[in-house]
Amino acid sequence: MKKRFVILGGGYAGVPVAYRLMQQGEDFLIINNRRYQTLTALLPDLVTGNIKDEDGILWLNTLFDKFLCATVEAIIPKENRVLVRDPQGVQHSIEYEYCVIALGWEPNIFLPQKGLFCVRDYPSALEIRKRLFDHLKSVIVCGGGFVGVETAGQIGRLSSHIGLEVTLVEAAPEILPTLPEDAQKEARRALQSLGVEVITGRAVKSVVDGVVLFENGETIRADMAIWAMGVRASRLVEEAGFSVDRLGRALVDQYLRSVDFENVFVAGDCAGTGQQMLGQIAVQQGKFLGTNLPRLVRGEKVKVPEFQYKGLTVKVGDKAAVAAIGETITFSGLLAVWLKKMIGKKYFLDIRL
Repeated sequence: MKKRFVILGGGYAGVPVAYRLMQQGEDFLIINNRRYQTLTALLPDLVTGNIKDEDGILWLNTLFDKFLCATVEAIIPKENRVLVRDPQGVQHSIEYEYCVIALGWEPNIFLPQKGLFCVRDYPSALEIRKRLFDHLKSVIVCGGGFVGVETAGQIGRLSSHIGLEVTLVEAAPEILPTLPEDAQKEARRALQSLGVEVITGRAVKSVVDGVVLFENGETIRADMAIWAMGVRASRLVEEAGFSVDRLGRALVDQYLRSVDFENVFVAGDCAGTGQQMLGQIAVQQGKFLGTNLPRLVRGEKVKVPEFQYKGLTVKVGDKAAVAAIGETITFSGLLAVWLKKMIGKKYFLDIRL
C-alpha cells in the first residue's frame, strides 16, 4: 500500500491535518492505534467520571474514510515507509510520498518506579477510575503542572464522598510553575479547599508501590501513586534516526519540515519548535500543515506560520478555575470555569474551521 500523504497519529495535530487534506480531495491515510482520539485536555474529568465517557473521545473511524486502526511500530524514513501492526496482530508496511509525524507525547518517567499509574489516555483514565472506587484510602499525584493540578482537583472533589486522602507533590517552589504567581496561589487555595494536601519544593527520587521517596530522604505513602510530572515526544521519533532535542522532538524548519528528510513533516508534541507541548500549539500546527501541505510539496510559496501561545485555563474541581491569557492577564472564579468549558468544546470547531 502506498499513499501520497501518510499521517501518523490521530491527536490534536494529526486530526486537523487529515481533515483539511480530506476537504481538498488529497490522497491520504491517517493511522492511529485506536479508533478514537482521546481528548487529553479532558483526561482529569474522565478519571473521576465527571463527564460521560463518549464526551472525552472523538471517533476517527467515522470522521475519516481513509483511516487505519493500527499501532505504529517503526518509522523508516530512508525507505519512505512505516511499519504498523493491526488489532489482529498482523504487521503491515505502508509506503508514502510524504509523511506527517504527529504521534504525540508519552510519559517521561526518569526515576525508579514500580506500580505507578500514568494519566495518558482513555484506557488509563478508566483504570485509575476503577481503582479510585475500589476502597482506596489515599492517593498521591506526582506533578503540579496542568494535568497534575486538574487531576488532584477532580479526585479531591470526590474525596469527601469516598473517604480519600489526596496529596499533590511538586518539585518547584509552587504549583503551575509556568503561570503567573497570583494564578499559582489561587490554584493552591482552591485545591486546599477541596481537602488536597499540596507539597511543593520537594523533588521526587523514586516511586515504588505507592511509596514516594524525596531527594531529601523523606517518604510519604499512599494506596495509589499517579504520575503527571513530565512528558516527552514518542520514542519512535528518536529511534527512527531523526535529529532531536532534549525531549526527543524532531528538529524542524519554520514550515515544520524535518531537517533530516525533506519529505517528512512533524507536528504537535513531536515537533522540536522550542515551544511548550500544548494541545493549542498542536492544533495550530495541524491546521497549518493540513491547509498548506499540498502547496509546500509543490514548492509554492507559503507564508511563514506563527504558532502562538494563547494562555491556559486550569480547572480545580468543578467550581474553581484559574486562567492566564497571554503572559500577563490572569483571573479566576466562575468566568474562568466557563472559559474552560468553552475551550473544551472549541476543539470540535477547530478541526473544521
